[in-house]
Amino acid sequence: MAIFVLVLASTPVVQTVYGYYTQDFRSLPLVFFGWALVLVVYYAQQEKMWGKTVGKRLLGLKVISREGNSLSWRQAFLRNALQYEIVLYLGLMLGIYFSPLFLVAVASMAVFFYDVYACAFAVNRQRLGDVVAGTLVVRTEPV
Repeated sequence: MAIFVLVLASTPVVQTVYGYYTQDFRSLPLVFFGWALVLVVYYAQQEKMWGKTVGKRLLGLKVISREGNSLSWRQAFLRNALQYEIVLYLGLMLGIYFSPLFLVAVASMAVFFYDVYACAFAVNRQRLGDVVAGTLVVRTEPV
């Protein structure tokens, strides 16, 4: 969630700088797609190499495959590509700037609410990214 707030807070800066050079915002979703890609790659690399991000390390959590092994690159990328903050943010930005793609924003909201429900009430507490990638978040010893 912190990443979502950070990217959202930087939006006016990106809009100001990008808008200053182009004088229109039609290609602005490409900037947001770039942000999302950087975030997906960052999180995927962290979870592939160590099984955890900095936040998971502090909370004593680790991501593993359903079989109990460390993640493959495919699993790490899929899990993080469907991370709700990124999906929600990208969907909302595309929905705002390209009104025919408003359904993307609606789909993003659906993913977000599914993830909230799944993390709170589902048996395995897996969000959509975990189900698709075949991963689990397990508790380990906190650092």
